Amino acid sequence: MNNDISIEEAVERYHNITEGLKVMFDERDTMLAIIWSYMQHNNQELLRTTKFTSTIPTKRQYDANKFLAAFGETHPEIIEECLIPEHEEVKVVKAKVDGRKAMQLWKMGDEITEKLESTLIPQKPEIKVEPIKQERAM
Repeated sequence: MNNDISIEEAVERYHNITEGLKVMFDERDTMLAIIWSYMQHNNQELLRTTKFTSTIPTKRQYDANKFLAAFGETHPEIIEECLIPEHEEVKVVKAKVDGRKAMQLWKMGDEITEKLESTLIPQKPEIKVEPIKQERAM
């Protein structure tokens, strides 16, 4: 651990950085909206400035029903090649424990508690820091 900084200062700096990031991401989203609106208004997918090039990526996602209606009779070979019919996908969901229902085990004594603690997944380091609201003197 870095001993050159007090824990008080570390908490304060962490909070300030977190708040700064919120402001930065809000500003980024505002700039994105301005650029996107400008490009859409001017029918541009490519915008060049003196220092940067901005592009709106082309993403083509087709409505399967409209696609089938438009090309099904006239181009059946294309439909057969392009259209993935509706289907079900089987997805494996890992087993997990409902922590609310496992709470009853925590009340069953030290031996059970020790076993429970040995089954916990290590928590990802995460903290939430909020400023203390100072009361104003009147």
